[in-house]
Amino acid sequence: MTGLKSAHHLESEQEVAQQVRRLQKTEEQLEQEHSSFVRLSQLSCELVGRLDESNGAAANTVRLSLDSITQRWDNLVARIEEHGKTLVKSGKADVKQVMAADSKEPVVSSEGLSTDTEGEEQKNQLVDKFLLHISKLSHELEPLQEWSERFEVSRKRDDVRKMMNTCQEKLIQIKEQEARVNRLQLELEHLHVAKLNAKQLKRANDAFEQFAKGWARIVTKISEAMNVLTGQEANGGPNGEEAA
Repeated sequence: MTGLKSAHHLESEQEVAQQVRRLQKTEEQLEQEHSSFVRLSQLSCELVGRLDESNGAAANTVRLSLDSITQRWDNLVARIEEHGKTLVKSGKADVKQVMAADSKEPVVSSEGLSTDTEGEEQKNQLVDKFLLHISKLSHELEPLQEWSERFEVSRKRDDVRKMMNTCQEKLIQIKEQEARVNRLQLELEHLHVAKLNAKQLKRANDAFEQFAKGWARIVTKISEAMNVLTGQEANGGPNGEEAA
């Protein structure tokens, strides 16, 4: 992206033409690297799936690295698109000039990995994108997952109100993530009607099943904790008798 200038800094037709050529060259380079980017995403998702249970720290390292690479890729795609749009809006280049840089294949962001190829590769990329979404959400849910694994309801009456407040805070966090979990479910349903082969469907189903088990543990934990604490509070609360 070095050498690209803002549209208002382009003063001659020669500079505009040079800008268009640079945009085209940058796009071509991204197109050449796109298959490598897709493969990296696929391998990273598979590695995270293998490491999640046995080595959470290593899985997180892979997730963070992939997130960083994905963000850089998307930023490059967005900057190319923005430079092209700015050129057209400025009137210094027409749509045909800028579109010439897109005449071969569109450069695709990480959110559109499934739109650039046909057949099996396209279907694989649909699954890869789904696995990437699961990986990202699983990473963000880790604090809740860790809390659900270590949290124990205290039987001390003086702790009831404090623990109720903690559980209510966690419940708010869970409610905030419910919409994203529902979107994952919807995305999986779309995969089921996308004519994937058995191997592709198994990858998607297995990943979602593992994710769903973790999410269910979080929801079950908060539900059970709230029920116990609500019962303790109803039976006396902080000023009542200590629960057995």
